[in-house]
Amino acid sequence: MDKFQRGLLAINAATLLIFIIYTLVNENKSSKWFKWYNQMDCDEQKKYNPIIAVHKLKRMLFIILLVGTSGLLISFYIPSSSIVAFILIFIIFFHSIGYLGPRRCKSDKRIKYYE
Repeated sequence: MDKFQRGLLAINAATLLIFIIYTLVNENKSSKWFKWYNQMDCDEQKKYNPIIAVHKLKRMLFIILLVGTSGLLISFYIPSSSIVAFILIFIIFFHSIGYLGPRRCKSDKRIKYYE
Protein backbone atom coordinates (compact mmCIF):
# COMPACT_ATOMS: atom_id res chain seq x y z
CA MET A 1 0.00 0.00 0.00
CA ASP A 2 1.28 3.43 -0.83
CA LYS A 3 0.79 6.47 1.37
CA PHE A 4 -2.37 7.65 -0.41
CA GLN A 5 -4.03 4.27 -0.01
CA ARG A 6 -3.17 4.27 3.69
CA GLY A 7 -4.54 7.82 3.91
CA LEU A 8 -7.78 6.75 2.25
CA LEU A 9 -8.06 3.82 4.63
CA ALA A 10 -7.55 6.13 7.64
CA ILE A 11 -10.09 8.66 6.35
CA ASN A 12 -12.62 5.90 5.68
CA ALA A 13 -12.17 4.44 9.17
CA ALA A 14 -12.56 7.85 10.85
CA THR A 15 -15.55 8.77 8.70
CA LEU A 16 -17.23 5.45 9.38
CA LEU A 17 -16.73 5.91 13.12
CA ILE A 18 -18.24 9.42 13.04
CA PHE A 19 -21.12 8.20 10.86
CA ILE A 20 -21.88 5.38 13.33
CA ILE A 21 -21.79 7.79 16.29
CA TYR A 22 -24.18 10.22 14.58
CA THR A 23 -26.48 7.35 13.63
CA LEU A 24 -26.63 5.89 17.14
CA VAL A 25 -26.97 9.15 19.07
CA ASN A 26 -30.33 10.87 19.43
CA GLU A 27 -30.77 13.59 16.80
CA ASN A 28 -31.95 16.20 19.28
CA LYS A 29 -28.91 15.65 21.50
CA SER A 30 -26.45 15.53 18.63
CA SER A 31 -27.89 18.72 17.16
CA LYS A 32 -26.69 20.55 20.29
CA TRP A 33 -23.09 19.75 19.30
CA PHE A 34 -23.10 22.43 16.63
CA LYS A 35 -21.20 25.42 17.98
CA TRP A 36 -22.97 27.97 15.77
CA TYR A 37 -26.36 26.93 17.16
CA ASN A 38 -25.25 27.29 20.78
CA GLN A 39 -23.94 30.82 20.16
CA MET A 40 -27.30 32.14 18.94
CA ASP A 41 -29.86 33.78 21.16
CA CYS A 42 -33.39 32.33 21.55
CA ASP A 43 -34.93 34.33 18.69
CA GLU A 44 -32.26 33.23 16.24
CA GLN A 45 -32.49 29.62 17.38
CA LYS A 46 -36.16 29.57 16.39
CA LYS A 47 -35.21 30.42 12.79
CA TYR A 48 -32.71 27.57 12.44
CA ASN A 49 -33.13 23.85 12.80
CA PRO A 50 -29.90 22.03 13.70
CA ILE A 51 -31.52 18.67 12.94
CA ILE A 52 -31.25 19.69 9.27
CA ALA A 53 -27.50 20.04 9.81
CA VAL A 54 -27.35 16.55 11.37
CA HIS A 55 -29.03 15.02 8.32
CA LYS A 56 -26.77 16.99 5.98
CA LEU A 57 -23.73 15.84 7.96
CA LYS A 58 -24.84 12.21 7.69
CA ARG A 59 -25.31 12.61 3.94
CA MET A 60 -21.89 14.22 3.57
CA LEU A 61 -20.21 11.47 5.62
CA PHE A 62 -21.92 8.80 3.53
CA ILE A 63 -20.68 10.44 0.32
CA ILE A 64 -17.14 10.56 1.74
CA LEU A 65 -17.41 6.87 2.60
CA LEU A 66 -18.54 6.05 -0.94
CA VAL A 67 -15.79 8.11 -2.58
CA GLY A 68 -13.10 6.78 -0.22
CA THR A 69 -14.11 3.14 -0.50
CA SER A 70 -14.48 3.22 -4.26
CA GLY A 71 -11.18 5.11 -4.59
CA LEU A 72 -9.43 2.58 -2.38
CA LEU A 73 -10.78 -0.39 -4.31
CA ILE A 74 -10.04 1.14 -7.70
CA SER A 75 -6.54 2.14 -6.57
CA PHE A 76 -5.51 -1.50 -6.38
CA TYR A 77 -5.96 -1.68 -10.16
CA ILE A 78 -5.11 1.92 -11.11
CA PRO A 79 -2.64 3.33 -8.55
CA SER A 80 -3.12 6.99 -9.47
CA SER A 81 -6.85 6.85 -8.67
CA SER A 82 -6.09 7.04 -4.95
CA ILE A 83 -4.74 10.56 -5.47
CA VAL A 84 -7.92 11.55 -7.33
CA ALA A 85 -10.11 10.11 -4.55
CA PHE A 86 -8.02 11.93 -1.95
CA ILE A 87 -8.50 15.25 -3.79
CA LEU A 88 -12.27 14.62 -4.12
CA ILE A 89 -12.57 13.98 -0.39
CA PHE A 90 -10.84 17.27 0.41
CA ILE A 91 -13.13 19.09 -2.01
CA ILE A 92 -16.10 17.56 -0.18
CA PHE A 93 -14.60 18.68 3.15
CA PHE A 94 -14.20 22.27 1.95
CA HIS A 95 -17.70 22.32 0.48
CA SER A 96 -19.17 21.00 3.73
CA ILE A 97 -17.93 24.03 5.69
CA GLY A 98 -20.59 26.22 4.09
CA TYR A 99 -23.04 23.37 3.53
CA LEU A 100 -23.42 22.66 7.24
CA GLY A 101 -23.33 26.26 8.40
CA PRO A 102 -26.18 28.28 9.86
CA ARG A 103 -27.18 29.92 6.59
CA ARG A 104 -28.02 26.60 4.98
CA CYS A 105 -29.96 25.21 7.94
CA LYS A 106 -32.78 27.71 8.11
CA SER A 107 -36.07 26.07 8.98
CA ASP A 108 -38.78 26.80 6.46
CA LYS A 109 -42.45 26.58 7.46
CA ARG A 110 -43.42 25.11 4.08
CA ILE A 111 -40.96 22.22 4.38
CA LYS A 112 -41.03 19.86 7.35
CA TYR A 113 -37.64 18.28 8.05
CA TYR A 114 -38.04 15.01 9.95
CA GLU A 115 -40.45 16.28 12.58
